[in-house]
Amino acid sequence: MSKLILFGGKGGVGKTTTSAAVAMWTASQGFNTLVVSSDPAHSLGDSFGRQLGHAPTLIEGVANLWAVEMDPRQTMAELAPKLTEALANPLKTLGVEEELEMSGDDMMVPGLDEALAFDFLLRYVESQEYDIIIFDTAPTGHTLRFLSLPGLTDRWISRMMRFRDQLTRLKSLFSKKKDSTMEVLEQFKRRVEHIRRFLANEQFTSFYIVLIPELLAVEESRRARAILGSYGIPVKGAVVNNIVPENDACSLCRSRHEIQSRYLAAIRENFAGLQLAEVPLFDREIQGIAALRLVADKIMGEGQLAIECRKSMEKEYDSAGGLFHVRLFYPETQKADLQLKIKGKVLSITLYGVTSLVEAPFPVDPKKVKAHFEDDHLHVTARQ
Repeated sequence: MSKLILFGGKGGVGKTTTSAAVAMWTASQGFNTLVVSSDPAHSLGDSFGRQLGHAPTLIEGVANLWAVEMDPRQTMAELAPKLTEALANPLKTLGVEEELEMSGDDMMVPGLDEALAFDFLLRYVESQEYDIIIFDTAPTGHTLRFLSLPGLTDRWISRMMRFRDQLTRLKSLFSKKKDSTMEVLEQFKRRVEHIRRFLANEQFTSFYIVLIPELLAVEESRRARAILGSYGIPVKGAVVNNIVPENDACSLCRSRHEIQSRYLAAIRENFAGLQLAEVPLFDREIQGIAALRLVADKIMGEGQLAIECRKSMEKEYDSAGGLFHVRLFYPETQKADLQLKIKGKVLSITLYGVTSLVEAPFPVDPKKVKAHFEDDHLHVTARQ
């Protein structure tokens, strides 16, 4: 699984610029990084000066960096056929033969965009394709609803399982056909519980609040931190953007600096003991790779943010000894939820429906494979 870094805060405080800049820094350290935007008003592509879409795009000119702007309507359009089938099957069991026709737009209901963003993000976090996932969140209200989903979903699934159990007993009076729905719900419940543990563990998940030294942003950041704490989401620190430098020759600059200094004092007190990056107001527009590097240097400079990175997958091949070893990071995971399959040179590892493919340097004999789970890592060794 990937390390997850989230940047959240009030609209217009520089979340996208901060996310893009930090993503460039982690990529420059040699870690495969994906930066994801869920904001309905996407500007991530504008920050990079690149055209982005619903699938990860490699950022030209920056090694190890990909970016994606998720589109809830496209996600819903992809899910519509599966949901239609899922709804139709129980009806057919009860003798209803009328065909259901539903489009993605038919299923777009309030709050669904946060649920789709959550699932979209998890697909990448649970894969081994990227070492770091940086999430450029929507404004605070959307983000807090987004992060409350694991708890809400857990309660919803528990009620659904009880209801489904009662329905299954009724259905058994009319049909003896085996129903796998309960098994699917139980697996989904385990996945939600796993994600709750993952989000609450600061070794794997880091949330940074982005703000500017102004009253509304400071007050909103204080409330957001309290609410995140109630969800069990650890706040690692904050990034304060647009700090006006001291300049006695400019009356406007001097006035703004004095006002911001009061709010900076409050921010330092509110985030005492946590990481705090203070970023100046630049004398140029921050757009494009070169400008983002300037921001990254300020955010990740000495005494600013300190982000710990690690590989989600590591491979070793001893050609002389004929041994291939792969280590995959699966924190807060139960061994029983992992599935390993082998076909030819390909090792297929699946967790909650998300499959990671690892290609070995030689055809793998399943009888010559050993696997064990240790310290949040799945270790697989194949002998030639």
